[in-house]
Amino acid sequence: MSAYSKIVLGIALLAGSVLAGFEFLDRPAPPALQLADSPPKPPAKAEKPPGPVERALGASATKDVEAKVEKTYDGDTLLLDSGELVRLLGVDTPETHHPDKPAQAFGEEASTFTRERTEGKTVRLVRGPELRDAYGRILARVVLPDGTELEKALLSEGLALAMPRFAGEKKEEYLRIEAEARRAGKGLWKALLDSPEAGRLMMLYNTLDETSRRKAIGILEGLARDAGAKEKAKRR
Repeated sequence: MSAYSKIVLGIALLAGSVLAGFEFLDRPAPPALQLADSPPKPPAKAEKPPGPVERALGASATKDVEAKVEKTYDGDTLLLDSGELVRLLGVDTPETHHPDKPAQAFGEEASTFTRERTEGKTVRLVRGPELRDAYGRILARVVLPDGTELEKALLSEGLALAMPRFAGEKKEEYLRIEAEARRAGKGLWKALLDSPEAGRLMMLYNTLDETSRRKAIGILEGLARDAGAKEKAKRR
């Protein structure tokens, strides 16, 4: 399907959802439109005991601790030298390690961005309301050695999506930064500047609730992949 066809299809689907009160978006998203961070809930198993960083976060009066990053799993998941995994709070980056799907557009760029700023470095972890997610990962915001919040930096470069439901007190700020990246056509939002019709899609996107936004991003991700392919072709 061409980029233009995807845009027309996206506009038709989203316009219909707006007029119908987003009824069709209440149904489960088709596999092609599901984001990587929405896998089926893992089967119940014995809960893993907390590691040293998680214990320190739980006991910290200021809700933050320092920890060294051994490596990055992808743009929004870090492996600490303690062996514990950290999932960034309030943002979602394109998938690069899904067992059944190819890497998503701009997933490698997001992974590289995070890796260059965290691997082998000591960062500050700021915990959220919950210490871990259903997969046993520590849930925390990540503050880099220079004081930059990694989540904000990813959003600013168009390499992540805001997840308002999990952003807590950062909700409005994250949405504002994401909107600025969209308007500038950065990262995965570049496709929105490559076609006038895509601008109409963005106008609808701004009206969607979080669940609808996450499903609509499947369409935008296809546009971003096309834009990325065109950009690479120009460089050859």
